[in-house]
Amino acid sequence: MKVNEAEIEELVAYLGMPRWRGIIRPYTPDKILRLRGSIMPACNIADIASHKLWHLLHKERFVTALGVLNGRQAVQAVQAGMKAIYMSGWQVAADANWSGRHTQIRAFIHQIVVLNLLGE
Repeated sequence: MKVNEAEIEELVAYLGMPRWRGIIRPYTPDKILRLRGSIMPACNIADIASHKLWHLLHKERFVTALGVLNGRQAVQAVQAGMKAIYMSGWQVAADANWSGRHTQIRAFIHQIVVLNLLGE
């Protein structure tokens, strides 16, 4: 895959963020870009949520959170004022697996299933 300079500069800026300070990568940005796939998945919900959590972790002295097992508990935790909740991907898949079959889990499915469980 052909890589242009703008993509390299964008990746270098991203990897230079304070979030990644201390992470050692034994490969170059050029190599990352050459080896990536041709289709870039967009995980908008995950991106938004992770940025909110990162902001909370650096703004607040502490962040109160609960682990929840299903959509109802997630709604109740948010209604109770939790700023963060943890919902296991495996638990989400099991809770919403009405077929009774084991399936391969993908990150984007978690987002869709969580929204369905929450009634969005």
